[in-house]
Formats: sequence, structure tokens, C-alpha cells
Amino acid sequence: MRKGQICPPEVRVKISQARIGVQFSAETRAKISAAKTGVPTGRDGEKNPQWGKKGAEAAHWKGGRVIDAAGYVRLRCTDHPRATSGGYVHEHVLVVEKSVGRFLNEQETIHHLNGDKADNRLENLRLFASGAEHKRYEWATGTYAGRK
Repeated sequence: MRKGQICPPEVRVKISQARIGVQFSAETRAKISAAKTGVPTGRDGEKNPQWGKKGAEAAHWKGGRVIDAAGYVRLRCTDHPRATSGGYVHEHVLVVEKSVGRFLNEQETIHHLNGDKADNRLENLRLFASGAEHKRYEWATGTYAGRK
């Protein structure tokens, strides 16, 4: 038979038939059974000491400070109104909120004056009452990212 030629029907074997007659050890049979019934094994469930641990309790914890795909610094703050489903809030939001002494409402927007999304010093942040006001400022100063 040449390469690429379709295998004749008499030679084809179903995968399930290929395993007929194969003997598994008792240990392997137990693992297969556990996998089919959903019983937790060594990598998950009660046998894993890290199972279900979140935040500072987890082994991969890095201090609750991450940089997201857009380049913004996020801090873990699960009880914050603007927290994501994972419990993270933009650091610049927390800095401005501390300065003004209240939570920001949903319409308020923060601008990084030097354009560096990771520079969250208070003197580099400016609070706007709305996204429209923020856009007008960016257009006026020539800092609008979508401008060509």
C-alpha cells in the first residue's frame, strides 16, 4: 500500500476493538474507574494540599499585584465595588479613591498624564467626571490613543 492510499475495509479496526483482550493491572483498572466516576485523584481533590486555596494561601501567590494585558497594574481587593470576578482592581483607581476619600462612581474616569499606565503616582493621575470629558481632554492635548 502506498502512502496516502486509503486503508481497505478488511484492515481497518475500530479503536474500541483494538483494546479487546488487553489486560490492565488492578491499579490501572482502579484509576480508569475513578476517572470515569469523578473520584478525585492525586492531582486534584482532597489529596492535593493546594486544592481550593486562593489568594495568599495558594502556592502560586505573588502578592496580589499583577499587570493585565492592557498594561495596567491591578491589585487584589475582593471587597471593592469595582473588583473584577477574580477580585482585582486597577491600582490607579485605588490611589485616586484614597485621595478623594470616597469610591469613584461608574462614570468617573482617570487619565495618566505621562501616558505610562503603570505609573500610578497621584501627581500623574487626573480624575474626570465622565468618559466624554476625558476624551475631550485627550483630543485637546493630542494624547488620544486612537488618533492618527
